[in-house]
Amino acid sequence: MESGALMFSILMLKTRVYNKFTGWVSVLTHGFDLSKEIIGLFLPAIKDFFVMAAGHLYILWFVLIAIRLFQLSKS
Repeated sequence: MESGALMFSILMLKTRVYNKFTGWVSVLTHGFDLSKEIIGLFLPAIKDFFVMAAGHLYILWFVLIAIRLFQLSKS
């Protein structure tokens, strides 16, 4: 699931619909989330760092996506 979201994030960087900042926030967010799953298998104590980092970035990413969708709906 997270690998698909990471691929979507990379596609966001290549389109002109979203700006580069939104694309990079998405790549970081889903990258941390995917890393959480992989690293959590071997180092469960470090998994919490990735959960916290991704959680904060998700909030920023959702706000950026919402702003852009509102802009697109008005044009």
